[in-house]
Amino acid sequence: MSKLELLNPTNSALILIDHQPQMAFGVQSIDRQTLKNNTVGLAKAAKLFNVPTILTSVETESFSGYIWPELLGELSSQPGAAERIARMTGPGAPLHMAYSLAPAKQDFNHDMVVRLLRDAQDPTGWCCWSFSNHDVERVASRWGASDPRLAKLAMALLLTVRGSVCIYQGEELSLPEASLAYEDLQDPFGKRYWPEFAGRDGARTPMPWDHTKLHAGFSTNTPWLPVPSSHERLSVDLQEQDSNSSLHQWRALLNVRRQHLALQKGSLRMLDLNAPLAGMVREHEGQKIMCLMNISPHAQRVDLQGMTSETLWSSDPTSTLSELGPWGCMILRL
Repeated sequence: MSKLELLNPTNSALILIDHQPQMAFGVQSIDRQTLKNNTVGLAKAAKLFNVPTILTSVETESFSGYIWPELLGELSSQPGAAERIARMTGPGAPLHMAYSLAPAKQDFNHDMVVRLLRDAQDPTGWCCWSFSNHDVERVASRWGASDPRLAKLAMALLLTVRGSVCIYQGEELSLPEASLAYEDLQDPFGKRYWPEFAGRDGARTPMPWDHTKLHAGFSTNTPWLPVPSSHERLSVDLQEQDSNSSLHQWRALLNVRRQHLALQKGSLRMLDLNAPLAGMVREHEGQKIMCLMNISPHAQRVDLQGMTSETLWSSDPTSTLSELGPWGCMILRL
């Protein structure tokens, strides 16, 4: 099935088109306001009746009057997610990339990392990776990534694995899950099942921009959810002043990714390493980038001495090609 055939209403997938352009796939009857008014309702209806939903984001660039679209699908995180992504995004498939919460619903350990690398190694499809979103506990609390060393390892994995990347707001600040009072809750699930389940509002609180301002600079009006004091201490303005902060580490890793096409487009080959070590080599047009990871809180010996390489990024100054520090990670150009 071609991507254009997705507009056929007889298919069992509901198509939601980003309401920025007024024309998509040459269908000019879909106007901007109609889409703006109906996409949320359509998505809710699709979920209610268990209809697969495909979200499409249409770029504003056009050529000869035609929009060049990128189709992004959110697929089930149930077992078999990797196979579904490959099937839906491979050659001739209907999507350009697919998103799944499968990694976010697993514990962070060596087995999980190996499974993720094995899935990403398949050249058939293209995944859009995410470790957090508005429906799961913040990764800093869920994976214990409040430990700066583990947080750096998790972000390095996300930004070096084959595929596209989604970063959830506050993830770049290593914000933990917010603890809210019952009267502050907005999520119906939290209100219904409190206190056994506090709902999802702990991952939905506002971004803390400036710790000196009302609501941490998010708004001069009362926001939908409060900004907890624990988040004010991790605000953007404070992290800007600390060169070792989570915010600066994310920027450094993003720059490494932007500067190396192997990390953007390259193939992925897993390295044959003993647990708790894991690694991969990304390669594109002769450029090779290696990522080494220690998935444990203890230093681990590495037998890679004598290898010719240049260190592009390291999670800590103690990690070397002979030993990775606790939760250590190195990105090297070969």
